Amino acid sequence: MRFPSAGLAFALILSGAACASRASSLAWERTVQEVAAKPGQEVVNFDFPFRNTGGAAVTIVSAEGSCRCLAVEVPAPTVASGAEGHVLVAFSVGGARAVQEKSVTVVTDEPGRVPVTLVLRVAPPATG
Repeated sequence: MRFPSAGLAFALILSGAACASRASSLAWERTVQEVAAKPGQEVVNFDFPFRNTGGAAVTIVSAEGSCRCLAVEVPAPTVASGAEGHVLVAFSVGGARAVQEKSVTVVTDEPGRVPVTLVLRVAPPATG
Protein backbone atom coordinates (compact mmCIF):
# COMPACT_ATOMS: atom_id res chain seq x y z
CA MET A 1 0.00 0.00 0.00
CA ARG A 2 1.36 3.41 -0.98
CA PHE A 3 0.83 6.57 1.01
CA PRO A 4 0.80 10.01 -0.57
CA SER A 5 3.99 11.96 -0.31
CA ALA A 6 4.29 14.55 2.43
CA GLY A 7 4.19 17.33 -0.19
CA LEU A 8 0.93 16.06 -1.66
CA ALA A 9 -0.62 15.66 1.79
CA PHE A 10 0.43 19.22 2.71
CA ALA A 11 -1.04 20.58 -0.54
CA LEU A 12 -4.34 18.80 0.14
CA ILE A 13 -4.48 20.22 3.65
CA LEU A 14 -3.79 23.73 2.34
CA SER A 15 -6.44 23.46 -0.36
CA GLY A 16 -9.00 22.34 2.22
CA ALA A 17 -8.06 25.24 4.47
CA ALA A 18 -8.39 27.65 1.54
CA CYS A 19 -11.87 26.34 0.74
CA ALA A 20 -12.94 26.55 4.36
CA SER A 21 -11.71 30.15 4.61
CA ARG A 22 -14.11 31.17 1.84
CA ALA A 23 -17.16 29.83 3.64
CA SER A 24 -19.43 32.59 4.85
CA SER A 25 -20.28 33.13 8.50
CA LEU A 26 -23.90 33.57 7.44
CA ALA A 27 -25.81 30.29 7.67
CA TRP A 28 -28.90 30.60 5.47
CA GLU A 29 -32.08 28.76 6.46
CA ARG A 30 -32.69 28.28 2.73
CA THR A 31 -31.31 29.85 -0.43
CA VAL A 32 -34.02 28.68 -2.84
CA GLN A 33 -37.75 29.33 -2.50
CA GLU A 34 -40.63 28.41 -4.78
CA VAL A 35 -44.20 29.72 -4.61
CA ALA A 36 -47.26 29.96 -6.81
CA ALA A 37 -48.80 33.39 -7.19
CA LYS A 38 -52.48 33.64 -6.31
CA PRO A 39 -55.00 34.97 -8.84
CA GLY A 40 -54.91 38.77 -8.76
CA GLN A 41 -51.71 38.86 -6.68
CA GLU A 42 -49.47 41.63 -7.94
CA VAL A 43 -46.53 41.15 -5.56
CA VAL A 44 -45.07 37.97 -4.04
CA ASN A 45 -42.95 38.46 -0.93
CA PHE A 46 -40.00 36.30 0.11
CA ASP A 47 -38.07 36.17 3.38
CA PHE A 48 -34.57 34.66 3.38
CA PRO A 49 -33.55 34.27 7.07
CA PHE A 50 -29.99 33.61 8.21
CA ARG A 51 -27.85 33.43 11.35
CA ASN A 52 -24.33 34.78 11.82
CA THR A 53 -22.42 31.70 13.04
CA GLY A 54 -19.05 33.45 12.99
CA GLY A 55 -17.16 35.06 15.83
CA ALA A 56 -17.53 38.65 14.61
CA ALA A 57 -20.19 40.95 13.23
CA VAL A 58 -20.86 40.68 9.49
CA THR A 59 -22.19 43.49 7.29
CA ILE A 60 -24.11 42.87 4.08
CA VAL A 61 -22.62 45.48 1.77
CA SER A 62 -24.90 44.76 -1.18
CA ALA A 63 -27.95 42.68 -2.09
CA GLU A 64 -28.71 43.10 -5.78
CA GLY A 65 -31.70 41.68 -7.62
CA SER A 66 -31.32 40.16 -11.07
CA CYS A 67 -34.04 42.37 -12.59
CA ARG A 68 -36.12 45.49 -12.01
CA CYS A 69 -39.07 43.28 -11.01
CA LEU A 70 -37.38 42.67 -7.63
CA ALA A 71 -37.30 45.01 -4.66
CA VAL A 72 -34.65 43.90 -2.18
CA GLU A 73 -34.40 45.07 1.42
CA VAL A 74 -31.89 44.22 4.16
CA PRO A 75 -33.54 45.61 7.34
CA ALA A 76 -30.36 45.33 9.45
CA PRO A 77 -27.23 45.13 7.28
CA THR A 78 -24.85 44.56 10.20
CA VAL A 79 -25.49 41.33 12.11
CA ALA A 80 -23.70 40.56 15.37
CA SER A 81 -22.13 37.18 16.07
CA GLY A 82 -24.92 34.72 16.94
CA ALA A 83 -27.67 37.07 15.78
CA GLU A 84 -30.26 36.47 13.09
CA GLY A 85 -31.09 38.58 10.07
CA HIS A 86 -33.21 38.59 6.93
CA VAL A 87 -33.08 39.55 3.29
CA LEU A 88 -36.57 40.52 2.14
CA VAL A 89 -37.51 40.35 -1.53
CA ALA A 90 -40.67 41.51 -3.27
CA PHE A 91 -41.31 40.17 -6.78
CA SER A 92 -43.69 42.11 -9.05
CA VAL A 93 -45.70 39.46 -10.87
CA GLY A 94 -46.79 41.67 -13.77
CA GLY A 95 -48.11 39.70 -16.72
CA ALA A 96 -45.95 36.62 -16.16
CA ARG A 97 -47.50 33.58 -17.82
CA ALA A 98 -44.71 31.08 -17.10
CA VAL A 99 -42.58 30.18 -14.09
CA GLN A 100 -40.20 33.03 -13.35
CA GLU A 101 -36.79 32.35 -11.78
CA LYS A 102 -34.98 35.37 -10.36
CA SER A 103 -32.01 35.79 -8.05
CA VAL A 104 -30.47 38.09 -5.48
CA THR A 105 -26.69 38.25 -5.04
CA VAL A 106 -25.61 38.99 -1.48
CA VAL A 107 -22.10 40.33 -0.77
CA THR A 108 -20.70 40.73 2.75
CA ASP A 109 -17.70 42.55 4.18
CA GLU A 110 -16.00 39.27 5.07
CA PRO A 111 -12.58 39.16 3.35
CA GLY A 112 -12.28 36.52 0.62
CA ARG A 113 -15.89 35.40 0.86
CA VAL A 114 -17.79 34.26 -2.21
CA PRO A 115 -21.13 36.04 -2.79
CA VAL A 116 -24.28 34.05 -1.96
CA THR A 117 -27.02 33.70 -4.55
CA LEU A 118 -30.59 33.53 -3.31
CA VAL A 119 -33.02 32.06 -5.84
CA LEU A 120 -36.76 32.58 -6.04
CA ARG A 121 -39.15 30.85 -8.40
CA VAL A 122 -42.68 32.11 -8.92
CA ALA A 123 -45.31 30.14 -10.80
CA PRO A 124 -48.06 32.22 -12.41
CA PRO A 125 -51.56 32.03 -10.94
CA ALA A 126 -53.51 28.96 -11.99
CA THR A 127 -56.18 29.74 -14.53
CA GLY A 128 -59.30 27.77 -14.45
